Amino acid sequence: MSPAGRWLIEEYTFTTLPSASVLKYLRGKGEGASDRVLAVGNAGGPNLPFAEREARMVGDHYRETTVLVRQEATETRVKELSRAAGLLHFATHAEFNERDPLGSALILAPGGKDDGRLEAREVFRLDLSARLVVLSACDTALGTLSRGDELL
Repeated sequence: MSPAGRWLIEEYTFTTLPSASVLKYLRGKGEGASDRVLAVGNAGGPNLPFAEREARMVGDHYRETTVLVRQEATETRVKELSRAAGLLHFATHAEFNERDPLGSALILAPGGKDDGRLEAREVFRLDLSARLVVLSACDTALGTLSRGDELL
């Protein structure tokens, strides 16, 4: 409880990190991020009608929102638009690869030169300035516990 008798979460912003060493990579990230929002839903794989609805609802809450659903949510388009977004919201299928965690992916629509699998290793190569990334997808909280980095 705070000195005012309120829950701390009501007065402060909380953030979790996998380890303190991650802080050096986050310094300055999100500063000057735009108000643009990219919401992606029901992009690839079996139909997820509620994921599409979720993406559209996110779009209803922000003025500068691009909502990509179904076949318009190509990996190429998501990569292009994600660079300028201050908030990224993914309501889509995902795949966890236990043998190769960097091969884990968000499933998007294929198009152009991209296969529709936005793999973790590809995300590391993107120059993102987002303040927040929301993963509302299956298999996004799976992993292996390791020393120092918690969940990989």
